[in-house]
Amino acid sequence: IITFGVRGIVQPQLTALSIAVIALLRGLGVDYSLHLMNRFIEERSVENLVLRAKKTLRFTGKAVFLSTITTIIGFGSLMISSMPPIVTFGFACVIGILFCFISSCILVPCLVLMLKFEKMGRIPGWQRISKFATENKFRIIAFVCIISVFSLVSIPYIKTDVDYMVMAPQDEPYIQAMYEYSEKFGSSGSFNVVLVDADVTNPKVVNAIKSVQDKLKEKGISSYSIADLLKFFKGEAGIKFTLNNILDNDEKAFLLNKDYSKTLIMIYMPVDLSMNEKEQLINTVNQIVLSADMLGGTIYQITGSDVIEVAINNRLMNEQTKSLIFALVLVSIALIIIFKSCTYGLITLIPVFFILAWEPATLVFSDIPLSVITISIASIMIGTGIDYGVHITQRLREGLALGLTKKQAIETAVNKTGVSLVEAASTTIGGLIAVFFVNVPGIQQFSIIIILMILFSCVGAIFILPAVYMAVLKHKSS
Repeated sequence: IITFGVRGIVQPQLTALSIAVIALLRGLGVDYSLHLMNRFIEERSVENLVLRAKKTLRFTGKAVFLSTITTIIGFGSLMISSMPPIVTFGFACVIGILFCFISSCILVPCLVLMLKFEKMGRIPGWQRISKFATENKFRIIAFVCIISVFSLVSIPYIKTDVDYMVMAPQDEPYIQAMYEYSEKFGSSGSFNVVLVDADVTNPKVVNAIKSVQDKLKEKGISSYSIADLLKFFKGEAGIKFTLNNILDNDEKAFLLNKDYSKTLIMIYMPVDLSMNEKEQLINTVNQIVLSADMLGGTIYQITGSDVIEVAINNRLMNEQTKSLIFALVLVSIALIIIFKSCTYGLITLIPVFFILAWEPATLVFSDIPLSVITISIASIMIGTGIDYGVHITQRLREGLALGLTKKQAIETAVNKTGVSLVEAASTTIGGLIAVFFVNVPGIQQFSIIIILMILFSCVGAIFILPAVYMAVLKHKSS
């Protein structure tokens, strides 16, 4: 409520990604409460509930604060994008995560005290899971390395797509009508034009425009221009008479300027073309129009909605790479400063690198393209993935400070924090599953990838991070 209230004042625009903001905050916001509540129950030895709440905030509250910072950095990296919808999404998530942290730290201690919260039961066999990570460290590391290499090899097979139809509700009558229109007339109805700067009253210019259209037709490209309206009128006098007396004002305003020195050629494209097919079609149009002779006039390259989509599509990979590098650098610096240690800061990042390496294969095998919506996933995973790792690292450091051996500290961290991570991942996934009730394919694709990546992040924190700590952390072992 507070997040959308602030957005209403500062940045009131709503986009398709606004739906995802709600789902993400519902999931990630509950995570913070879960960590605090579980630590409150864990400290049963402290009988005074007020002191127990204070201890919870002092230790787990610190871990929640650290994870909030890294998550904010992950989402904040989206705000350097040149695409306004991504910037808006990043801003909403940043202020939303901040408010989630504040509300959790204020309300959870109050509510657990007022309601005398208790929790019964644990996940059966969980201790065996913590031992598995410490006892099979090299097998786990080798396995994830193989999977990562396999995934990185699939990068060339990632599809990129900026089809705005996937962001439209498919059960809306106007969307169904658009597909029907395309099926019957071979066009999406999108607006694409070629500008001709020449004297349209000159019959030779009209013939040159007609020649361009004939060449487009040979390539299977439909078009429409003033030449179609003037094809039955010959000579300059006939053309001028038609323009001044026969054509109505709407037709002239649509295709011509007032002194008939500029006109448009409308270009129609089918609705079901892939981005590669659209780009090939656009290149074909440009080759034809740029080779045309407009008798001293000028003909320009095609522009319009499909051309803009292709231009955005070609920038998607660069946009993701830019925000990804920015997020990784800032998060690395934040972790090193927060933990006051390069070792703990960089090791906490290692599982995230593996998870990011798995994204290409996830996109390829789920047959989901990199789009304006899914482009944000890598940066989101940096924030949420490190979120899980921070809790394991913080609990490990607590164990080592109490004099536990490295193996004991790692197993204790997984035993005590791992359950909270599973619960946190479950609530986030639960929040995202609700998005499937929204009949918008792009948002559904976003949710599928986020759900899979969150599962990977949870696995990374519970298995990969402990294995890496066992393999590389220098500490007393007895």
